[in-house]
Amino acid sequence: MKKITFITRLLLFVAVIITSCGKDKLDVKPPSEFSNTDVWGDPALAQAFVNSIYLGIPWGMAIYAGDVDESRSRQEAGFDIGNSLVTPDNAGNWGNWDGSYSNIRSCNIFLENVGNLKSDDAALKDRMTGEVTFLRAWYYYNLTNFYGGVPLVTKVYGLTDEFLIPRSSYEECMKFIADECDKAAALLPLTETGDNNGRATKGSALALKANALLYAASDLHNPQKNASVTSGFSKPELLGYTTGDPATRWKAAKDAAKAVMDLGVYSLYKPDPSPL
Repeated sequence: MKKITFITRLLLFVAVIITSCGKDKLDVKPPSEFSNTDVWGDPALAQAFVNSIYLGIPWGMAIYAGDVDESRSRQEAGFDIGNSLVTPDNAGNWGNWDGSYSNIRSCNIFLENVGNLKSDDAALKDRMTGEVTFLRAWYYYNLTNFYGGVPLVTKVYGLTDEFLIPRSSYEECMKFIADECDKAAALLPLTETGDNNGRATKGSALALKANALLYAASDLHNPQKNASVTSGFSKPELLGYTTGDPATRWKAAKDAAKAVMDLGVYSLYKPDPSPL
């Protein structure tokens, strides 16, 4: 009798457990994953999303300095790109094509959804929008340094969209980068402090614009100076300017650099260095 009672109670206990473990109880959301609703419903998660885009920036002092012949032994094994042996495979790795466009996609996701962010803090939205606008321009600037004109992707593609779009000209890319830097500068604070120290500022955006325009104005992208490089190339507009006045481009670079100096928050490390 005792054995029957024990079995009966055990069966009842199991029945209660099974009943309580319905589908809704077992369908638990992973704590490490967040839906779009979660991200744009919480400013802290949106900020974390922006932080993840920063992670694509190379760290350390070298950054891309090691990607040129001057910093590599001509006989150094494993660095074909330094010996002008460039293929689509190793060029993609060195120029971080996939990584850059992955981060650009994240920028586009943010810019398309920031309007849905549930926050009344307009300053926070502006700051994050300025940061992401700056970061997208930064990634495009680095792509143009490796590849010249690249596809300008400014929307989030869906599974049924056409992914193959033509490369924009070098001139179009430089204009896009400069315009994006202006947009970012208008939204970003002059300085950052505390936990936000190190984030993009107005000076970051204007300095990126100045740097991009300086490279764009150089003889490397001047068709009158690099005809030997572009001759025979089917699309010279991907390598540099094919129209326009070089003096105008140098003036634009000068004005962009002056805008950074006029902020009044930067100075030379040693404006009056001691003699050697």
